[in-house]
Amino acid sequence: MGEVAESLLKHMPDASGFDIPFAELRDRQVAAMNERFQEQVGRIKLVKLRAQDADVTEIAKLEDVIPLLLPHTAYKSYPESFLTEKKWDRLTKWLGTVSAYPTDGVDLSEVREIDDWVEACAKAGLFVACSSGTTGKSAMLVASRKDLDFASQDGINAVQWGSAIRAGDMRTSAGAAGAVAYTHKNAAMGMAMMGAFVDPDAPRFQSGLPPVTVGSLTKMITLRKAIADGTAKPGEIQEYETETESRQKGLDDAQVRAVEDIIAKRNEKLYITGMWGALYPFADGGTRQGLRRQGLPPAERRLSRRRAQAREAARRLPRIRLRDLQSPARIHLPDVRHAGTRQLDAALPAGAALSRAAVAGLPAAQQGGRCAGPRGG
Repeated sequence: MGEVAESLLKHMPDASGFDIPFAELRDRQVAAMNERFQEQVGRIKLVKLRAQDADVTEIAKLEDVIPLLLPHTAYKSYPESFLTEKKWDRLTKWLGTVSAYPTDGVDLSEVREIDDWVEACAKAGLFVACSSGTTGKSAMLVASRKDLDFASQDGINAVQWGSAIRAGDMRTSAGAAGAVAYTHKNAAMGMAMMGAFVDPDAPRFQSGLPPVTVGSLTKMITLRKAIADGTAKPGEIQEYETETESRQKGLDDAQVRAVEDIIAKRNEKLYITGMWGALYPFADGGTRQGLRRQGLPPAERRLSRRRAQAREAARRLPRIRLRDLQSPARIHLPDVRHAGTRQLDAALPAGAALSRAAVAGLPAAQQGGRCAGPRGG
């Protein structure tokens, strides 16, 4: 890694890069891009071709990097026959065209299926992940061990920068049950997060759901294409539908158990993770359970209904501008409960009543923190 890039990354652990004036930071970023370009242009074949086509020999300003960026199709440029006909040697050679690292050290002797190939690449230090293939073909993205280490540390720093969660909090993990795609990068980042924020002795919810592997994704993509082409066999379609139904039932059951799990842990300091698509029904299920325990009828337990009521309550509140909060003029503010979403900025515990007096009592640098009122959504 070059000297300029290394100097920028040194700001990463303590987030001190945010203290650097923008103009200075941008100049250093452009210099780091040029440094990396000069290092890698001879190693990544597609980047070299794009540089030659665009006659780019140096990155002197931010706009110079645009012709060098690879479109998403570059990572899908392998022939499908490499997968369907299991031509792992050719797929490995293709991977070398979009990788900064050589791929000739991958041992293919034990490879039978795509998941075997992914593991063989990982043993050689090339960690492959693929997209869901919504365009009809999966993108193959490769990362190095340094990439995984960087992403893991960056994830920890990002959580601490944007929340009140801190490394060493020894929290109890909880979260929605979802079908998680297994990649080495996901696994590395998940282990790093758990190691930083979660008590290793605290009970963890186990969904029991099988991970979504690269092989299962490519199998689904291949079948979708075969159905579109009219070449899919009835037995293949039936097998896929049965598997999908079974997975959905398992997901629904796991979601119920996940809600029961977090309710049981409600008095603990929690670390909650999950994708939005899984977190919404998780929140909905938790809301229904809580309202059921309060004795509300089923019609009143829908999260969407509660959101509508919250929006109506928010509309009745007076409009408040940030400069009004920072002005010495006296204005009347209703007590609003802080949701704890940005405690790093607001420096108030979750559930504390916000008033002008409370805000005025904060250090000046924190008075502009975002506060969550009784808004819907």
